[in-house]
Amino acid sequence: MRGISTFHRLVRQRRFVIHLSVLILAGVTGCYAPGRSRVSTKPAAASEVAPPPLGRIGLLVPDAVPLFTFRYPKTPANAMFHTAGKTWEFIDLDDGADEIAVGLFVSGMAGVIGGAISGVPQAEIERGEDAMLKALRERPIFEGIVSQMKVSFAEAGYPPPIVIPPNLAKDFSSADPSGRDYGPIKALGVDSVMELSVESYGFRARERSNPPMKLGAKVAVQVTRLSDTNTLVRTLIRYHGHQHRFMRWAADDAQQFRSDLKRIGKMVGQNAVECVLPDPHSQPE
Repeated sequence: MRGISTFHRLVRQRRFVIHLSVLILAGVTGCYAPGRSRVSTKPAAASEVAPPPLGRIGLLVPDAVPLFTFRYPKTPANAMFHTAGKTWEFIDLDDGADEIAVGLFVSGMAGVIGGAISGVPQAEIERGEDAMLKALRERPIFEGIVSQMKVSFAEAGYPPPIVIPPNLAKDFSSADPSGRDYGPIKALGVDSVMELSVESYGFRARERSNPPMKLGAKVAVQVTRLSDTNTLVRTLIRYHGHQHRFMRWAADDAQQFRSDLKRIGKMVGQNAVECVLPDPHSQPE
């Protein structure tokens, strides 16, 4: 009887009910808005305060990138235990056997409700991952970036970069910077080399049962002048994308995911050219 009385006393407390409802209905899934995509650039470090014209640029793109970092929603069973645990921590009923019994009841009910609301079946998670992996294969991250860079160079009145052939790029990228042989690249008629590398890209999300997941990427850019091997530009471009829950990213053959991959290419490629040619009217010698 004392346990029932304790439960009734807690239910009568309006603040407790409100907080518990918020925990179950919002905390386990996370409220979100899609947001707006943007890029931010870490201040560039260079060996010269005002780099001279870069001449003809050779573009070095690695043949491998880090694996996309997936985050996953919890299955109904895992979401149930997750929500029950969070509820137990929140209500903090562990002062005596009666409160413990009530706490177990409340957290158990919250777990059942939370698991049903926020959990995603394992089969759906696997289908969603397959759809996004297919999109990644069909549109590699550098494909969109390089395509946009060519457009942005042209819009700035600059000749498009010469993409360094894979056989040269492989040997060049693997060599120590201080011991690189620039001879084969100079033979292509380029005056400077612009290197791109993806440091990371994937989903970021808080620890919740079915959280909104933000798509992000980090792309490093470096420009080296071949005549004296000075580094003219070194910067890091961060892409901050939209956020959706996992199954929204995967829906309709991953259309939302494909849209953001395309946006990464456009925004990062454009920003990379702006970092190299801060004056949009700069002209090559």
